[in-house]
Amino acid sequence: TKFVQSTGAVSWISAAGNTFGLEMVLSDKVGNLIAINAFNLPPASVAINYKCTGCTPADTDCACSTREDSSLTFARVSSAGKVAYQAAFTVVGHYQVAVRLNGSDLRADACKEEQIAAALGITVSVFTDCSQWTSPITFRVDAGPIEASRCTATGDGLASYVLTGQFFTGKRFDILSADRYGNRRIANDATSFSVVSRMVSESPVVGTIAPSSEAGRYSAFYSLVAAGRCDVYVTVGNVHVVGSPFGLTISPGEAFAGNSEVSGNGLFSALVGKRASVIITMKDWYRNVRLSS
Repeated sequence: TKFVQSTGAVSWISAAGNTFGLEMVLSDKVGNLIAINAFNLPPASVAINYKCTGCTPADTDCACSTREDSSLTFARVSSAGKVAYQAAFTVVGHYQVAVRLNGSDLRADACKEEQIAAALGITVSVFTDCSQWTSPITFRVDAGPIEASRCTATGDGLASYVLTGQFFTGKRFDILSADRYGNRRIANDATSFSVVSRMVSESPVVGTIAPSSEAGRYSAFYSLVAAGRCDVYVTVGNVHVVGSPFGLTISPGEAFAGNSEVSGNGLFSALVGKRASVIITMKDWYRNVRLSS
């Protein structure tokens, strides 16, 4: 019996949502193809998916873990002598597929490959090592492409805040990168995200994004010192992540005498017995007007 990898996996690593396909070519001991169809395929021809637990992304097989039955799929006849099995895995992790015929794992110590010698006009059968096709087959499913609608942003930097005098250092929040199935991506997606802060009558401010120590988590930073209503846009391409844009209010900091102003006629002249008017406009370190006392 020979397994043929048909779709989905590359070097036994597949992206979530891809179809993982195997084709079983049934032969006798000397390599003669066994003609089968939907009527003579043994009913016990099945493929059992095992989800491996306790593995890390660096692990290459299920030796690190225990196996849990994930699903049971009956193989189908794709053509005479061939049985096809396909499955789509949407959860990141390590898997084993056990392909069994009449209750026994299919083995492939050697397999027959037909090679045509064009110059001689003959077909030569070459037997090669096919141990990698022996059931159960181990492979890994990684996260698929980044999907903005499943990415999230969280942190204090997305909430309203009060400016803290001359020591304000900007605001930070986290972005979590995910594929369409919600799997955390481990690839570096820092350049895929965009953070832009916008205020009415102000030029947009572009933030910075950097990877954190945790895979799939990114630290975003922006700095706005103008008081007022602000919207923070977090996007992948031109598509917003969950909850974006984030609306918040920036409030002025403590009053700073060096930026505050005094005005009014009372600064220049006054009449005896008459009230002189002096207006004090309190401003913070960044020259935002304080509206409260």
